[in-house]
Amino acid sequence: MTVRPLFNLFFLVTLISCSSSGNPKEPGLKVKSKNHFPNVIQVKQYGDSMRLEVEKRQDKIIKHYIDLKGKKDNGFDDSYNEVCSYASKLNDSTLKSNFYVSSENFKFYLDKKQVLSYCDSIIKKLTTDYDKDVIKPRYEDLKKYIKRQDKSNIKILKYLPSNYVDLLVNFDIKIVDEKVNEIPHSLLIEYYKTEFSAGKNFYIIKEQGDTVALFHSLDYIN
Repeated sequence: MTVRPLFNLFFLVTLISCSSSGNPKEPGLKVKSKNHFPNVIQVKQYGDSMRLEVEKRQDKIIKHYIDLKGKKDNGFDDSYNEVCSYASKLNDSTLKSNFYVSSENFKFYLDKKQVLSYCDSIIKKLTTDYDKDVIKPRYEDLKKYIKRQDKSNIKILKYLPSNYVDLLVNFDIKIVDEKVNEIPHSLLIEYYKTEFSAGKNFYIIKEQGDTVALFHSLDYIN
């Protein structure tokens, strides 16, 4: 399985531009010139209430969402920080399988035997009642999907259970863009953590370098 850390500054700035939530104020808004943090590589300001400063710190990106009004408007300072790291999985065009998961117009082919063995290994490790009542059915259902030879695919929505996401994280994948019949370059995984949540964002990197946002997976929220 080919997974490698990713740190290309120009690419990450482009990625941040397409992944940041909200709509920046229309042209003409005067953005404050002095930053709140060092090593800032990008700034966005959302009206007079929120400012995003993106900081590069060694091999990580930190997105600082700054509540410009602090406690003045509602008694709460809604500022928070999002620490991001990245991993890239190259497209394995040699993988031969008829089992895939799909998102948008992209198909991710996986080795069926490896995934079945993975499900079995997870199930064997489950010991608590919660594990057996909640987690075990997820992997049993996944095995059922895989064994349906005529319909051996899983449709990925914008949000999905972690066991489905694990397949893309843990196994070699062959990616096919069905819409244009192209083989993308790689899958990019953005791991993020804030003071109150953590999760992953998934992107396709095309051969031309274009970035396509796919879906989000929430690990936990406090």
